[in-house]
Amino acid sequence: MTDSDAVTLETQLDDEEANVDIAKAVSARHSIARKYVMRIRRRHPEATPAEVIRLLERHYSTSITAAGAAITAGSIAAEVGISLIPGGSVAARSEDGWQTGG
Repeated sequence: MTDSDAVTLETQLDDEEANVDIAKAVSARHSIARKYVMRIRRRHPEATPAEVIRLLERHYSTSITAAGAAITAGSIAAEVGISLIPGGSVAARSEDGWQTGG
């Protein structure tokens, strides 16, 4: 299959059920976004719409950066933790040579 070939996926959801699920997901996100915009408006009542958008963009990029940092820190901590387990990811020396632990 090449990149330009069409791909058909089948689903177990009927159209109505899928539409309801999508509407629920969008509605939940809409509610969260609306509350955050209202919070910014309360904190900065003099802000123009362009300024509100800049504040939202700054918050979004800060959130994404913090989430990425947390994920990276978690993966590093897991790697360090695994390396501290005897035989977990370090090579163990045996009489007949090096063997991987496990």
